[in-house]
Amino acid sequence: MIKKRIYLTIDDAPSSYMSLKVDELVQKNIPAIWYCRGEYMHKHLDHVVYAINQGYLIGNHSYSHPYFSKISLEQAKDEILKTEELIQFAYEKADVQRPYKLFRFPYLDKGGSSNVLYKEQLQFLLKQLGFQKAIFDGIHYSYYKTQQLDIGIDAPWTFDAKEYALFNKHLDCDFFIQRMIQKDPEQGLGLSLLNSSDIVLLHDFEQTHHLFSPMLNKLLEWNVEFCTPVIQNAQYSFRESLTMR
Repeated sequence: MIKKRIYLTIDDAPSSYMSLKVDELVQKNIPAIWYCRGEYMHKHLDHVVYAINQGYLIGNHSYSHPYFSKISLEQAKDEILKTEELIQFAYEKADVQRPYKLFRFPYLDKGGSSNVLYKEQLQFLLKQLGFQKAIFDGIHYSYYKTQQLDIGIDAPWTFDAKEYALFNKHLDCDFFIQRMIQKDPEQGLGLSLLNSSDIVLLHDFEQTHHLFSPMLNKLLEWNVEFCTPVIQNAQYSFRESLTMR
């Protein structure tokens, strides 16, 4: 039986619920990459350390979550480096050697659609700072190629759970589960289809923590295979890291 491959990523960590999410992922043997915001790490650094000690990977999601197309290259560098210092400190506190460096742009804003030079400068900056490309195999959506989401060192996504819609609307859990079921792959709604892998984006917001378990359970209901990406110039195994805990 063909299984759909899912790469789980979680943005906007850490919240005060991060450790609970980590425990659930460990219990269900689900690998994930956590993309952390520096501004949140000051308050909840111990949750990041806990995730590292449970075998999870920590990526950089900038410091204050700006649109990178609206800031200068120097500001972009500062956003990245401030968070890098905190991530490195978390790994040192966990007494774990950081396996590699991953980055995801807020809003998937790689520098704006029209400013090609600036986008190239941002990619060069990531390379210069030692970030590595995560290779997500099996993505077959046409927009993934046409929008060049497969190009660059930064990490993309193909399904955004959009739990943040709760902030402005009165929505229940069923609304988000129904989004997962919808079949409109070229609009980022192909989770329930087998013809492509998916990079799933969930969020670690305080206000949406109650959605985390139902979404995971829906994926598990489909008997998907949770995978970790191949990283250029690095070797890492989620399951090996669990055995080393």
